[in-house]
Amino acid sequence: MNFIDIIRHKRLEAELADHRHLLEELVARRTAEATRQSARSAIIVDTAMDGFFLVDLTGRIVDCNRAFCRMLGYDREELLALSIPDIEAMETPAETRAHMDRLMVDGHDRFDTRHRHRDGTEIDVEVSVTLAENGGERLFFAFAHDIGERKRAEAALAQARDEAERANRAKSEFLSRMSHELRTPLNAVLGFAQLLEADAEHPLTPNQADNVGEILAAGDHLLEMVNEVLDLSRIESGRLELGPEAVAVAPLVEACTTQIRPLAERRGIDLALDLGEVGEARADPTRLKQVVLNLLSNAVKYNREGGHIAVRLGARGDTRLHLVVEDTGHGIDPAYLGRLFQPFERLGSAYSGIEGTGIGLTLCKRLVEAMGGTIGVDSTPGAGSTFWFELPLSPADSIPSSPSPPAARRPSDHRYRVLYIEDDRVNVGLLKLLAVPAGLDLLTAENAEDGLVMARRERPDVILLDINLPGMGGREAVGHLKADAVTAHIPAIAVSGESREEGDFASGFDAWLMKPFEVERLRDLIRRVVKEAPGPP
Repeated sequence: MNFIDIIRHKRLEAELADHRHLLEELVARRTAEATRQSARSAIIVDTAMDGFFLVDLTGRIVDCNRAFCRMLGYDREELLALSIPDIEAMETPAETRAHMDRLMVDGHDRFDTRHRHRDGTEIDVEVSVTLAENGGERLFFAFAHDIGERKRAEAALAQARDEAERANRAKSEFLSRMSHELRTPLNAVLGFAQLLEADAEHPLTPNQADNVGEILAAGDHLLEMVNEVLDLSRIESGRLELGPEAVAVAPLVEACTTQIRPLAERRGIDLALDLGEVGEARADPTRLKQVVLNLLSNAVKYNREGGHIAVRLGARGDTRLHLVVEDTGHGIDPAYLGRLFQPFERLGSAYSGIEGTGIGLTLCKRLVEAMGGTIGVDSTPGAGSTFWFELPLSPADSIPSSPSPPAARRPSDHRYRVLYIEDDRVNVGLLKLLAVPAGLDLLTAENAEDGLVMARRERPDVILLDINLPGMGGREAVGHLKADAVTAHIPAIAVSGESREEGDFASGFDAWLMKPFEVERLRDLIRRVVKEAPGPP
């Protein structure tokens, strides 16, 4: 009879049962946790503010959350019966397929598009999509965020920007037109006043001479205001043209002080120069002269009687030119210094009897900065002010721009046949009076159409052409003149209250004369352009 020890066997069975029970509990806990995690994920996805959807590799929507349903206006079952081309509003089906093919290579993408709502409207969305594997199946996991508000804000911003640009263009056009409308009568005022002042056959009485002097001074002041306002407008609109070149600053400063010295001497103001050895500055010579003259003029205007002005020119290291204009005027309160370079800010000068617009220093700052420099002021109330600016020095190997040799002048008794195309009869009358002493034989036309006919018939030495003419404008007319073999060689000078624009010389003008003009300047300009003209074929 055989006996089997079952005690050990029973013990092993009990241990195995315990392990099985423990394993079942562990599996149950893990399953419950996975179920809870899955439920939490489902809740998160389903309650998310953004739309979520799953897409298989064919483009069919296989799952989505409630937010996506609300976004497109569909029930879930309806969406699951659709594919991406059914809801995509910006891409064609072929483009969508190509996009999905790229995603299968790249694995992810973020892009803006439009989805089509059930009612046919389109919704701007940002889609973030990733290719991932789920249960052995590769799917596109995508989130769609409604960006309609952002797009509307961007559209509103773009519209506001366009409106601002239109307003800026309108302002520039208005100022350009106003420049012409102001300069044209101002040309007549100053021109006739100059004729009265220079009339040797019928000299003015001392009282009349004083009155004419007041007219000329007021006209010059008005012209200065017009120039400054237009310059500031061009700077603000980005239309200021600068021609930087190597400029010898010392001679330029000497010329400016020579121009200002008579004003200083009338008030007993001493003007001293200390021009150090410096190289050429990289600057626009005309604009640099404008800055220096403005600072010198202010140093005279705001100085005390019998005061002193010191102008010092030097260099800061090897790269910067430094110019100082120091006066002994009343100085500026430190509280006002921050406002000094703001437009139309005169810091109480408007009540002191000193003429000005409050634009000059603003222009100086903008011009110096446009030429790559800096400008500033140091001032002590009761002791005076020191204005300074720095500009980049021109590289040592730069060749300074030298003026062209003076044109060989024709004999003084040579007379030029000039065709003046101008619709303003007052200005035509003024030029007729100026023509005889200026050595001009004047022909006139009131519009461009008649002027073109007269130019072909008379073939003058030079044509003066107003820009704002009735009907065909001056810019269009000069194009016709240069396109006609009969008149193409005749130099054309724009005579206008507007500043020239980029391309005006390329379009056919040989020179640009701003109103108001002096007769000597007009005569010298005519001599130059006639001498430089190629002559008839």
